[in-house]
Amino acid sequence: MLARWWSYLVGEYSIWGIVLMLLLVVLLGFELWRYAVTYARIPKYRNRATSTGAPISVVAVLRDVDERYLYDTLPKIFEQEYPDFELVVVDIAGDEFFSHSLQLIEEHNPRFVVSRVARSKNIRISDRLAFNIGIKTARYENIILTTAYSEPATKYWLASFGKAFDTGASVVLGYSNVDYRRGFANRLMRIDIFTGAVRWLSAAISGRPYRGTIHNLGLKRALYFEVGGFNYLSQKRGIEDLFVQKIANKENTTVVTSPYGKAGGRPGGGGTALWLSERVTEDYSKKFYNRSARRASSTSLIVRGLFFVAVIVTSVLLPIEIMFGTFGLYLIRLIVVLGSLNKIRRRLGEKRLMMWFPIYDLVAPFYELSIRVARILKPSSRWR
Repeated sequence: MLARWWSYLVGEYSIWGIVLMLLLVVLLGFELWRYAVTYARIPKYRNRATSTGAPISVVAVLRDVDERYLYDTLPKIFEQEYPDFELVVVDIAGDEFFSHSLQLIEEHNPRFVVSRVARSKNIRISDRLAFNIGIKTARYENIILTTAYSEPATKYWLASFGKAFDTGASVVLGYSNVDYRRGFANRLMRIDIFTGAVRWLSAAISGRPYRGTIHNLGLKRALYFEVGGFNYLSQKRGIEDLFVQKIANKENTTVVTSPYGKAGGRPGGGGTALWLSERVTEDYSKKFYNRSARRASSTSLIVRGLFFVAVIVTSVLLPIEIMFGTFGLYLIRLIVVLGSLNKIRRRLGEKRLMMWFPIYDLVAPFYELSIRVARILKPSSRWR
């Protein structure tokens, strides 16, 4: 009976057709497990600790004159519902009037500390060097690194990080995304940042942290000096991934998934072209990843890309009934993926995100591949 059934399948679809269908099912299994089990840990994750209100130092770098930071971001930080904190701003804008404005705020707010660094024509002050100055200036052990372009989404931002620090963690990975704006570039950026964060948040929850975001990154001051600070002060990139890989491990790392701990951000100008150029630049640091980090950052994209290729090839080469079955498998995956990501989206406090995801889902593996190829074919020294 089995031999007859096997002979029928081979005669109808060939050995290669059967292998292709089995490969499709295996890849679907990997995808369903990733989204329904592995990523499902994110919306369930909680930092179960009683907050003691341990002091926190927020460190930000101001590279350019930014009036919006003065009038929009600073009030959102100072209105935080948290007993003891300070904001350390490293001013490298080099504008006398802007520095004077910061000084006036510092004189009237004891929680505000400004460290001014004079610009030099011969020496460019990197973000790493500026953050290093800010961390040395900070008074408290618990540090949150952030940027001029990000701001707290709620007045309980510090409370969420304080609770995470109270678990005993030395590294706290928070979530951040750019704010909603009209336009295709904004939608692409937000979905890409969100799905990337899903991968590294899930990896951290599973005990394999490999990156975070400089817009919302917590660490212990002692740990920073213990590892010698940033070892790549001559490079433009690396704080979010290479430095995190150096300081973070299964025992000392936690994540903040509460929507109260989210940091919003202003999208940069330049549209899609500039953003894609920045994505290529960011990818250069991946050649320094260890094996575990490379696997965590790439496996899901590879499996997804192979699944879509298998769907296309199966639909083209095999009979029409197999094409309909293949389309059914694709719909099953899409329903599971959308359901899983929608739960994560709500947990992280995201809105207006999922409408464009099916299109992004199809093209992401291939545009990620193009970014890798661009990095290989055109090595850049800009990030150094």
